[in-house]
Amino acid sequence: MARELHDSVIQTLYSTVLLASGWRMMAEQGRLNPASTAAHFQQVAEQSEQALKEMRLMLFQLRPPVLEQVGLVNALQQRLDAVEQRVSIETSLVTSGEWIELPYRVEENYIILPKRL
Repeated sequence: MARELHDSVIQTLYSTVLLASGWRMMAEQGRLNPASTAAHFQQVAEQSEQALKEMRLMLFQLRPPVLEQVGLVNALQQRLDAVEQRVSIETSLVTSGEWIELPYRVEENYIILPKRL
């Protein structure tokens, strides 16, 4: 997770900070063309929006709604069903004993949902 944050959100935000700082210094020195100011703000807005999208995606992956909606066992079965469809392999989820419903906080620590298949 740390690597993904570093490679995406942090890099985007760092780039945005560098651009904004550079444009501020240029403005203070009178070297920033007023006609291009709107384009600079647009670039900052686009980079910030990209960082927000990436962060939302990571947060979604950390806490998938399906887990809360259907529980751990059913969420695992849905993931296996999706794998079967995508890569044409047969899977099975075998459980034993009586399943008791666990608190959501406990279940969310046991599900592993890969980002991409």
